[in-house]
Order: sequence, then structure tokens, then C-alpha cells
Amino acid sequence: MNWLAHIHLSGDSPATRVGNLIPDLVRVSELAGISEQFADGIRLHRLIDSYTDGHPVFRQSVARIDGPLRRYASILVDLFYDHFLAREWSSYSAIPLEEVVGDFHRSIDSFRTVLPGSVYERLTKIRDGGYLLSYSTEPGIEAALLRVSSRLRRPVDLSTGVDHLRVHYDLLAADFRAFYPQLIDHIKL
Repeated sequence: MNWLAHIHLSGDSPATRVGNLIPDLVRVSELAGISEQFADGIRLHRLIDSYTDGHPVFRQSVARIDGPLRRYASILVDLFYDHFLAREWSSYSAIPLEEVVGDFHRSIDSFRTVLPGSVYERLTKIRDGGYLLSYSTEPGIEAALLRVSSRLRRPVDLSTGVDHLRVHYDLLAADFRAFYPQLIDHIKL
């Protein structure tokens, strides 16, 4: 799952929401130096990722990606699932998407003094770029994939992965709808 799902699954705690994104923003070796107030979010992030990566429905979605981007299929599916979450948000939350994202955005500055500079900078880019709300559109997903491409060691244009979203849209949406409620139940345990 990508950032929007991590925020959604974090509940109402701003520290948990921010903490749930931190593992995607730093190297594993840097996590030890992160403030303890983010520990619950970091643990939740790991729980979400391990459950997702091993789930048969997620793996089924990954198997739908073929060709040169097959190696990056899990990255693509993470973002595709955030796309479906954004589009179907009201099925999973009584609080409007814009309100949850706005609350998250407003909370970022309150952690400025306790976050590593690089994490704070990435969070402000997420906020100022309107990334989370853009996931509801195919151009938003395409732009997100292009941003991910720029962070890879080897140059690969992941933005072309949006073609897989278009081709397999209904199947991927069905996969998401089958998977996401199970993930919600799993993290409640």
C-alpha cells in the first residue's frame, strides 16, 4: 500500500499518521534515530507492508503486470491501490478524503523540530505538491510513478505503468475491493 492507505489506516493520531509514512522516507538504518512518538506509526507501517506483500490478492494484482515493468509491479500496484482508495474513499471512511488529507497536511509543521530534515522536506513536498489528492486521477498516478522513477538507482520510466492500470482497470479494482477490507480487519487484531 502507498501513502494514502497508510494515512487512512493510522486512525486519528497525527503522530501515527506521520510515523506510518517515515519508513518510506528514510533508510532502514535511519529509523533508529527517529523520535519515539512515531514508533506506533512505524510499527503499523511494517505490519501493513508485510501483510500486503504476502497477500494472495495483492500477488494476483502484481501478476497482472507484465513486460519490462514486471520487476516493479509491486510499486505499481501499491499506487494503483491508492488510486482505488481515493476514488472509493467514502466506502471506507465516514470522514471525507479532503478532510483527512487536510488534517494530515496541517499536522506536518507541528513535527518540524522532531523530524529529520530530509523527512520534513519530503512531507512538505507531499503536501505542497497535492500528491495525496491527485491519486484519484490517472494523470495523478502517472505523475506519482514518474516521481518514483526519479528515486530509483537505475533509470526506468515507471510512468508508462499507467497503461497497465488502464488495461486491467476493472480487474485491479476488483482485487483492491477484495483485499482492502481484509487489510483493515488484519490491522485491528
